[in-house]
Amino acid sequence: MPGVSSSMLADEMKSQKMGKCANEIKMQFLYKIERDFEKSGYYLGLFSKAKWITKPSSEGFRKMWLPKFDGGFMLNANEHFVQQRNKEHELKAQGTFPIIFSLLDRLKKAKNWYQNWTYKVIDSNAKFTGSKTFLVFDKQRLGFREYFFPHNQERSTVRIVPVMSGTVIPLAGKKTGTGTVPKNFTGTMVFYQADFQHNNFCNIVSGLAHGGYAITTFNYKSILTGFALFKSVKYDWTRDVDLFYAPYRDLTETEIADSILYALLCPFNNTGTTRVNDNMLFNWFDPFDKEKFDWQHLSKIGQQAFIELTNYCNKMVHWKELDTQYGSGVWLGLYQYRTSYETVNKTYKKKFGKDYPNRDLYGIPYPDSFRQAIEDLRQHIEALAVDLCLTADKEITRTRDTFWEQAQSTFLSEPQS
Repeated sequence: MPGVSSSMLADEMKSQKMGKCANEIKMQFLYKIERDFEKSGYYLGLFSKAKWITKPSSEGFRKMWLPKFDGGFMLNANEHFVQQRNKEHELKAQGTFPIIFSLLDRLKKAKNWYQNWTYKVIDSNAKFTGSKTFLVFDKQRLGFREYFFPHNQERSTVRIVPVMSGTVIPLAGKKTGTGTVPKNFTGTMVFYQADFQHNNFCNIVSGLAHGGYAITTFNYKSILTGFALFKSVKYDWTRDVDLFYAPYRDLTETEIADSILYALLCPFNNTGTTRVNDNMLFNWFDPFDKEKFDWQHLSKIGQQAFIELTNYCNKMVHWKELDTQYGSGVWLGLYQYRTSYETVNKTYKKKFGKDYPNRDLYGIPYPDSFRQAIEDLRQHIEALAVDLCLTADKEITRTRDTFWEQAQSTFLSEPQS
């Protein structure tokens, strides 16, 4: 209900620069407890979600409220608390977010917020199944997005590039526009948040897209590497509010090559070649272009995935781009090969009232060996992402003061033009 969080407590919290969390009823409740009982001290047992530990918007509140964490446990909210109406609802509801129970000691303040926030994980049968440690938000630490997705500072007006709603389909009723985009623009990575609640929003398209990062010939290696690390980690309710940080060490050439290959092979790479009116929008992300992508450092797992990709294009696709309206030697993209014509046509017909052309380009399924090779590579990158960016007990040495120099040193081979 609008205005339900408006209160004198909210005004008081905002006056103390506690930010947006002042609009949350739960945070007002905790603030009032601390304000009224600070002098006498107290123990607090609290059922809640974990975002007051991790999210940036709670930083102002956390500076004021410094309880000592005395342990707790963690529950799947749907598994334990949601009354399932039917099997369909149950399948949709499972695992959306965790509920934690925290025992907090406020007889005296802790020295800082960076404690060992480790919770026991309990299943629906009240059995302990492991533990979970939350990585606390620290504004002094370098963020994942800052490290892998630097904003391009140099901008210039380029050729017409349409806003895309799925690579090959421009947004209906929208102006394609001339667009002022970064120099050497090649595509867009749509990206909203670096946590699992927003994981599904992240994808790569050939055109412009709202809420994304422009990919250029300067930053494509760092963006594709970060994209792969983020998308490789499968959703799990215990990781719902995990924060991605910059890696605590530089990636090796092999790790970068494997990550870039997975970014090109994963199902969220929606780049393609398309025609908008009389303008061609070519797919820049051709994995067989040796000037852009160097695969000599791939691991054995990466090499196998590349072999399967080559077999798929040679034996199944037969390089169909050579026989299309797009001309000779144009990389259409795996999105166009693997996606069924019916899927593309359904969206296209809804937007434009007519069937999408080139039926024969679509719906060429991956063989099982190719699917397995991509999954093996995903698991390989997932283990790397968890170790580098999600593990709470690793020492984070990168700070905001030096992130740009460090990112450049990691991806030094990127073209500067």
